[in-house]
Amino acid sequence: MIRKGTTAATAVLLVASLSACLTAAEVKLTFDHFYDGPAVVDALKSLHRAHPRLTELKVLGKSEEGRDIWLLTINNNKTGKDTEKPAFYLEGGRHAGEISGIETTLYFIHHLLWGHGR
Repeated sequence: MIRKGTTAATAVLLVASLSACLTAAEVKLTFDHFYDGPAVVDALKSLHRAHPRLTELKVLGKSEEGRDIWLLTINNNKTGKDTEKPAFYLEGGRHAGEISGIETTLYFIHHLLWGHGR
């Protein structure tokens, strides 16, 4: 259960074998400030729009305060389903005061997607 006061939770499920070529325009994220809840959701949506063949974005449920809990899965479906490969789970935003976890998660997602194929 998500406790009261929790900001927008972000999670990413990273799955092996990312090998698709990206053609979408880059999403410009900067890490010289902290993203608030709505900005985190906007960033996740932008990253998903820029990488639709590698990402799936969905709402897992609601927090106790009615906020959406987001999950971004990164996978190359050409090499198989994400549920049939080894995976890595990273989460940020479980506790409202722990904002560095959100930044770390966003940075890691950004780094993987923009570093892919380079």
